[in-house]
Amino acid sequence: MKLISTCAAACALAFTMSLDAQAEDALNHIEDRGVITICADPYNWPHSSSTDYPRGFDVEIFSQIAANNGWRTEIYWSNTGTRGGLGRALRNSIAKGRCQVFAGIAIHPDNVDEIGEKGLIFSSAYLGLAYIPVVDPELANVATLEDIAKHTDIGVAMSTAMDGYLIDNGIERELYLGNRRVLDGLRNRETKAAMVWAPALAIERRRHKESNFSLVDGFEPIVGLRWNVGAAIPQSETRLIELVNAELANMLADGTIESIVTSYQIPYYAPFPG
Repeated sequence: MKLISTCAAACALAFTMSLDAQAEDALNHIEDRGVITICADPYNWPHSSSTDYPRGFDVEIFSQIAANNGWRTEIYWSNTGTRGGLGRALRNSIAKGRCQVFAGIAIHPDNVDEIGEKGLIFSSAYLGLAYIPVVDPELANVATLEDIAKHTDIGVAMSTAMDGYLIDNGIERELYLGNRRVLDGLRNRETKAAMVWAPALAIERRRHKESNFSLVDGFEPIVGLRWNVGAAIPQSETRLIELVNAELANMLADGTIESIVTSYQIPYYAPFPG
């Protein structure tokens, strides 16, 4: 019995050491193959898409990191929109070793807990996204949401964080089912202003190139209605994490990420503080 227990302990230790070695060797594996595999949502354009072209700004950003290091990019598609959401998508992809990086995840407290439970950690933030005002050109010179509200009700997707903010602050609103219909209402002049999730503008401009609306210059996204975006990477992959974070820092500094994001005709925000 003692011999069996000793063997079992030794085997368990060897297995654990093997897993640790495999985890630490991810960057070596990428470099040996010359390929990095990115996980992304196939139905989340303009972030990422398995059918649209270009593939989305998250895919382009990490493809650029690959190119900077002389690697090719492969993509493993994992749908975050099914029952089980992000947790299921992570569990069925990066947690099973299908990819080394899962791109395009909001750095939100709920998501931090979700990825932590699966032995993952966020990269540095590489992008800020927010609800932003979109207005009829005649209101293009207004500066704040409160100023806009003096002229018109605000179009907003019902039952969203933005909708809740308008209610809490006593701002009259025009309700729609989703950002797409909010922008339909603005285009059809049912309202002269709307608050929409910024990536929705890429979809609107693809659907209706003739859309005539203006952004509000100098608008400061509202705390609680803005989030940073990062990528999930296994916590044990310290060398890969360091490389990705260094590449993201360089691409933020030299304007590469801004150039990629604005090519989708949405406003660019550097990662928000805090």
